Amino acid sequence: MRCARACLAALLLGALVGCHESAVERIDIHANHTATVTITSVTDRQLYEFASAMSATNPFENIEPRHAGWTIVSSTDAHGDFVVRATKIVPVAQVWTMLPGGSGRYFANATVHPSISRKSMFFSTTTHVHFVLPPAVGTHDVGNDVAQAAQIVRLRFEITTPGTIVTTNGIRMPDGVMRWNDDLLHPTVVDYRVRTLRVARIVAAAGLAFVLLLLAITLGKRRKSAVRSRAPLV
Repeated sequence: MRCARACLAALLLGALVGCHESAVERIDIHANHTATVTITSVTDRQLYEFASAMSATNPFENIEPRHAGWTIVSSTDAHGDFVVRATKIVPVAQVWTMLPGGSGRYFANATVHPSISRKSMFFSTTTHVHFVLPPAVGTHDVGNDVAQAAQIVRLRFEITTPGTIVTTNGIRMPDGVMRWNDDLLHPTVVDYRVRTLRVARIVAAAGLAFVLLLLAITLGKRRKSAVRSRAPLV
């Protein structure tokens, strides 16, 4: 993102002290096989003013994503920091192709290749997802200011998905979000297993069990009636 690059450039110039930027890349996977991708970037006022002075246009206003179907909203928060939120709804299959783009993989020309495997039981399916997010920046971007850059730029990756989380190497949040704190200069491994119920089969099994129960009750009543009819009259 341009704001992250501006912050790193400012580090190299020694122009800013105490500036910060945070970015959250969140994927909400829905039951209808779509996903909402949300990228939220928060940049402090000092960095915003510095980057604006270095550019003839607003360096935080990226027009290109709008043409790709992103909804972009810019605002300021209660602290006066500059907030940019980009949102797009896509089919789940397209999520993995978007990860290295305008999301969190700012400067790396790398592609995410997820490993997705499914183990199906009669009433549930367990999906195992594993992939590696490339570093947000490389050492060639920050030179000798690695430590400062790591303190200033904070990156986070989040996923929500239908079902029950079985295992994950991320942080489980109370609201069901899985969170990974990205390493600025090293790959981030994302690994999780989630179990989803096969609702159609559960409903069908419950319906069959109900029918069998009714059949058993009906047959039991008929047998009792037959026994009574054959009983000798006193």
